[in-house]
Amino acid sequence: MLEAEGASLDEALSIVRHETGHAVDEAFQLRRMREYRKVFGSPQRAYPNDYVADSDSRDFVQHLNAWYAQSHPVEDFAETFAVWLTSKSGWRRKYRDWPAYEKLSAVDAWMHDLRNVEPEIKPRRVANELRDCTRTLGQHYEEKREFYAIDAEDEFDGALQRIFEANGSVSRGRGHMSASALLAEYRTRLRRRTAKPLGVPAYVVDQVLRQLVHRARILKLRQSRPKAETVKRVSRLVSRATVSIIRNSPRLPL
Repeated sequence: MLEAEGASLDEALSIVRHETGHAVDEAFQLRRMREYRKVFGSPQRAYPNDYVADSDSRDFVQHLNAWYAQSHPVEDFAETFAVWLTSKSGWRRKYRDWPAYEKLSAVDAWMHDLRNVEPEIKPRRVANELRDCTRTLGQHYEEKREFYAIDAEDEFDGALQRIFEANGSVSRGRGHMSASALLAEYRTRLRRRTAKPLGVPAYVVDQVLRQLVHRARILKLRQSRPKAETVKRVSRLVSRATVSIIRNSPRLPL
C-alpha cells in the first residue's frame, strides 16, 4: 500500500485518539443517549463494507484519511472525539464555520459532564480476540489493491499536453527530459505531497501517477519548461486527477 498505517508518531497518536473515542463511547454508553443519535445518527445502523464519501463535506471532521468519519455514526463520534482530544482550542478555530462544529461542541459538553463520573461498563472479558479472525492481512491488502486499481485511460491527456510538449516540437535542451522520466523521478515526492493533504491513501495517488506515466510515454511528451515550474504544474494535476477519480468512484472500503 506504499505506507504503513500509524508508522509515524503523529499517525500513531491519531489512531490512539480515535480508538480512545470508541472506548469512551462504549464505557459510558454514550450511544444510548437521545442527543447522541440526534447529533451523530443511529449507532444501530449496520456497518457497511464500503461507503460513499463527499470530499467537500463540512458536516464531518477530517482526521484519519479517506474521510473516515463519513463511514458510520460510531466512527463519526470517534473521529470527532479524536479531533476534540487533540487540542483544546485548535478545533474551535479550524471548525468554527463548519456544521461539524456542533458535533465538537456536543462532545466537549459531554466530556465536561463526565469528568468525575465512573464508567458504566467495566468489561472483564477480552473482546475481538485474534484467534476469532479468519481473514489474513494478505487477503485484506489484496482486496484493497484490487479496489484502488485504476485502469490507464486518456482522461488527463489534455492536461498532460498543456504541461509538456510533443517530442518533435521541443528541442532537447540541456536538462530537459521525457515527461515519463520526470514523472517517474518525482513519483515518490508527488505521492507524499498529495496523499496527506487530500486525506487519501498513498496507493490511490500512486495509481494516478502510474496512469500519468503510462500516458506520457504513449504520447511521447517531453519537458519544455524549467523543472521546478513543471513539477509544480504536475503536482496540481495529480491533486485534481486524484480528487476526480475518488469522486467518480466514491465508494471507499471500510
